[in-house]
Amino acid sequence: MHRIVLDMARGGDVMGAIRALEPALARFPGNKHLLTTSASLLDRAGRTEEAADALREACAIDGKDAAPWQALAMLESRRGDYASAEALFERATQADEKHAPAWQAWACFESARRRTERARELFRNAVAADPTHAPSWQAWALLEAKKKQYHEARKLFQKATLAKEDHAPSWQAWALLEAELGRTREARKLFERGATCCKPHAPLLAAWASMESRIGRIEEARMLFVRAHEADERHAPTILQWSALERRVGATGEAKRLLTKGLHHHPRNAHLLHGMALVEKAEGNLDVARQQLMELTKGGAKARGVAWHALGKLEGEQGNFQEAKIAYQQGINQGDESCRVKCYLDLAQLEVLQGMIEEARRRFETGAAHGGRSDATYVQAWVRFEKRHGNEDRTRQLFRASAELSPQDPRVWLQWGMWERSRDRVEAARKCFSRGAKHTPGNAFLWQAWAVLEAYTAQDIESARRLFVKGTKACPEDAPLWMEWALMEQTKGEGVQRARELFEQGSHIQPPHVPLFSAWARLEETHGNLEKAAELDKQLSEMDAMQRGVFRGTP
Repeated sequence: MHRIVLDMARGGDVMGAIRALEPALARFPGNKHLLTTSASLLDRAGRTEEAADALREACAIDGKDAAPWQALAMLESRRGDYASAEALFERATQADEKHAPAWQAWACFESARRRTERARELFRNAVAADPTHAPSWQAWALLEAKKKQYHEARKLFQKATLAKEDHAPSWQAWALLEAELGRTREARKLFERGATCCKPHAPLLAAWASMESRIGRIEEARMLFVRAHEADERHAPTILQWSALERRVGATGEAKRLLTKGLHHHPRNAHLLHGMALVEKAEGNLDVARQQLMELTKGGAKARGVAWHALGKLEGEQGNFQEAKIAYQQGINQGDESCRVKCYLDLAQLEVLQGMIEEARRRFETGAAHGGRSDATYVQAWVRFEKRHGNEDRTRQLFRASAELSPQDPRVWLQWGMWERSRDRVEAARKCFSRGAKHTPGNAFLWQAWAVLEAYTAQDIESARRLFVKGTKACPEDAPLWMEWALMEQTKGEGVQRARELFEQGSHIQPPHVPLFSAWARLEETHGNLEKAAELDKQLSEMDAMQRGVFRGTP
């Protein structure tokens, strides 16, 4: 019965799960485990006072069991009663001082309140209580990562994976940190280690697939989604992310097949229903999409906000600006903070599209006061707006805010540096590229932009060469970086022979970079080496034929 109830809740039928549990509660009224499960379901259904009563009853049955005290503390923290939550966390750790999850939950509570040193102290208590409790090491690592203490975070992730080598969430969280820092190769190695050390784990494999999808490795992503689905065919996030990939590449039939299968297992899952509406929209079935999204606006707070935002996007794309504004405003009124920020952003961009520049600026400012200021995507969009329509000081101020929010995002530093360069502020551009390379040394675009600045704007070939050396050492598999270095040596540096050596280095990288071979062929042609130029042109023709074959679906 217990498992059936949990499966119903995972499928989105929380009310059905509550009703299914009632006979067991009536038969075993003093069962603390049933009471704790009931409390979890009641809390999800928004019946928080009933949930609290159930947990208090469980605590009264066995005051030395830390779990109900911990659950009650977490419930009170979500309700905003921080004083009660803190007292309850203390009761939980007093009930069983060796119960690491209670210390960990308390530490996460303090971290959310920005009491970092207190959180660290509690994490130390957690791992002292049970050094083998990997989730405590992992949660502590995530705190240090949030504070940009990446070296310390890596040490803690390592301790998590040593404490329990088959703890997939630790491998996954560590890999995602490296991916966020632009260290894709390191992230991939960690995903591979996690997949090797752990039994098939759908969340880890789906996270790995999503990373590959974001960098355009579509087939690799598909294979990983297949593995995730085989590990757990009921795992809704896998189905959702996989279907989103298929929808983005135009395979809407496959996306619909996946979502239909997911909804068979989870018929009330708002995320899957939302995904299905987006597929209908992609297929041009706008009335069906509208109907499905309107149904979702009657659901819970999270679902309502997401649905109103999606309706706003749909209407805006169809040129129904007034309907779009109404939908976005509903999303602002009914959604959570994340949804409100998205609605403010898209509402501002809609006003830009209508030429309402000052209205859009006021909208950006209002959205910033309602959560947008701490949202990296929002601030970056605001930067782009001010670049086109604002003044330099405001744009620079927003770039600075964006960099503070996302120092590990190479795009921020690259765009800021290029913008400063376009205003002939060479030193300011240099600082942007330098700071970006320090935060994300594995990003080849930053090294290339910085080296090009030194070579062609500052006319400092030696500095540019040093940067190309550092860049190709950090990113040895980036063919465009080798090509740019070769072109510099060809035109401004050590001449044709050195350029040939660099083209040769870059030519071994897979898949082949067509512009590199083309530039090399033109160099040989210009300097009379017609045999080598013909050889390179032949290779270019073979690459072109292979690419055309791939696009046509031929072997």
